[in-house]
Amino acid sequence: MKKILLILPAVLLLTACGGESVSDNDSFKMETKECYSQCEEWGGGAENVSMCKKNCDASNDENSVWNDDEDKYNTEETVGSWPNDMPTEIPKFTLGKMTGNESGMGSWFADFENTPDSTLEDYKVALEDAGWSASIMSITNTLSGTLEGKYTIQVMRDPDYKNVQIMVRKVQK
Repeated sequence: MKKILLILPAVLLLTACGGESVSDNDSFKMETKECYSQCEEWGGGAENVSMCKKNCDASNDENSVWNDDEDKYNTEETVGSWPNDMPTEIPKFTLGKMTGNESGMGSWFADFENTPDSTLEDYKVALEDAGWSASIMSITNTLSGTLEGKYTIQVMRDPDYKNVQIMVRKVQK
């Protein structure tokens, strides 16, 4: 009786699906196509798009090109320097000591310490002066903004430790 109870759900599942299944290869092709599409949407220059597509192809490979070329495509700049490839539309953040940053694939991250209590308000003014629309959510100590459908920015501040993290992303088209 137990065997019948175990086999019955499998038979019902196959019947409900019409006995057809998507092969792993078809599923992989669909995932690769979606991945390629996302690479093109995020952009970041021809070299980044090409690297992204190679990574799509190798996404299940432990030795993917992303891991091999991480230093070239996901750079960590030296401590204290604004990212070299940060878009010029993003006002330079000067309200603390930079402790590190990363960039790649249409995203930029920067970390700061020793920031003043007025950091979010001050940087909001800088963003608005540069043409951004921005707002502060005081309860979460977060500043969010957008620029003409080009970029989004989030600035999060820990008031206890006075640390700030800035995340800039290229908007998907």
